[in-house]
Amino acid sequence: MSVEEKKLRINDRGVFAVRTRQVSPKAILHHRARLQSKILEAREQIVFWQKELKSLETELGEYNSPVVSNYMAQMEAMKDKAERRAQELLREFVGEIAYKQIQKKGSVAFTAKDGLKYRVNGKGHVFRGDRRLCIIRPSQLPLPDFVIAALVNVREQPNRFRFRR
Repeated sequence: MSVEEKKLRINDRGVFAVRTRQVSPKAILHHRARLQSKILEAREQIVFWQKELKSLETELGEYNSPVVSNYMAQMEAMKDKAERRAQELLREFVGEIAYKQIQKKGSVAFTAKDGLKYRVNGKGHVFRGDRRLCIIRPSQLPLPDFVIAALVNVREQPNRFRFRR
């Protein structure tokens, strides 16, 4: 049986109700065992997280290596080159007037085989009237190439594309 005692302690930080109780030897042993178990568990977690940290740092070092940086620069250069070629192809495909209209207004309008008016904006979105068609652009395809593909496909097969929900 433990004896419990309550006291009020007053100091410059405030008033505190403090409880003290006598602890049996059995409770002391149990508390020691529990603390030792928690310490061992914490040490295991520290070892795990140290290994995880080292692994992550190594992986980050590999991603920051000059080889990866050179690869990224090459990919960016290839992307820029493809984008320039696609712009030139778009200019040739739609003509100088329509190309300037895309640059100035941000869209180009055309009539498809079904006789309806469509427009493609500078983001590659295709509209019939005010409603956007559900055409998804592959992420690797340069925008001007996608605009050409959308113009050709919608002009030739307009009923193939549904409205976006």
